[in-house]
Amino acid sequence: MKNKFRGHRRADRAEHGAALVIITLFIVALFGFAALSLDVGAVQLQRKRVQEGTDAAALAAVRDWAGGKTDSEVIQVATDFANTNGVKSTELISIEPGIWVNSSKTFSGPLSTLPANSVPAVRIVAKRTVSTPFWKVLSFGAFSDMKPRVESVAIVGQAVTASGVLPWAACDSFTPTKCSAITLQLKDGGVTNACSSAGPLSGNFGQLTLPGGSGASWYRGNIANGYYGTLRVGQCVDTDPGVSWGPTKQGIDDRIKGLPAYTCTSTSTAPQNNRLALVPKVSSLDVSGKKQVCITGFYVIVLDGYDNSKKTVNARFFEAYGGTEVNPAGPPVPGELAGVALVR
Repeated sequence: MKNKFRGHRRADRAEHGAALVIITLFIVALFGFAALSLDVGAVQLQRKRVQEGTDAAALAAVRDWAGGKTDSEVIQVATDFANTNGVKSTELISIEPGIWVNSSKTFSGPLSTLPANSVPAVRIVAKRTVSTPFWKVLSFGAFSDMKPRVESVAIVGQAVTASGVLPWAACDSFTPTKCSAITLQLKDGGVTNACSSAGPLSGNFGQLTLPGGSGASWYRGNIANGYYGTLRVGQCVDTDPGVSWGPTKQGIDDRIKGLPAYTCTSTSTAPQNNRLALVPKVSSLDVSGKKQVCITGFYVIVLDGYDNSKKTVNARFFEAYGGTEVNPAGPPVPGELAGVALVR
């Protein structure tokens, strides 16, 4: 009997030893999963933060590159924005002003000057060292810290859509410079917005009926608040024959009543109020009655007001607008709608 009890005790000890091994392996596995979760999560978080910083820096710098700043000035702008957004100078591998080649979807640079008729681009590459303490322990020091690398490429291209536009057409024959006068209602012969040498004919004086509604209240609301929808280059919209002068005045009063007059100069900044607006441009308003005209682009304008005696709406061209969609194959055209976008 004693030998039998001794055999049972030996078997119990063996089972306990096996259980201990299994528990130990399970703990090691849990520790490994924790390492995977915590270390990889930390790496992904830091990579995202660096990416956001280089994206912001590239978007800021490419505006200056397209605007005529030197390559060294553009690099400094990018560095400053990256630092402001949490990316250290020591983490920046390269900042390169250049161009975007859309046919091959590649960046070409660095360049010291921006070639004419090209799509401006800025590429930023950065790398951050992220500590991975759990992996170091599990690998007995074989794994070192991770160094995620990010790349941001921003471009300035032709923007092909816009929202919030006013329901008047300007003519694409107009060659704008900052503060140039634009007459948006042409009842008594506005000259700076004429779509032909004789001005608009056949009873069309600049008004448009934008998609989604009609009538005086629709027209007035699109003046006061801007069109709620999105218009696209190449899209055709209806003209609104005649001059709805009452709704025109009411819409303008709703939009800018009480706002101070704006003095536009070559160095002035945009007004931070409802005087700043967009209008679509077309090649001609010389159509008979309610007909369609096709949008060829957009102008950014400052709305001054109206001349009640002449029944004209007066504005001035201001600057290019960052549109809601960019054509990466289209170089920006001075005075026309331009947008900034990330392509990588």
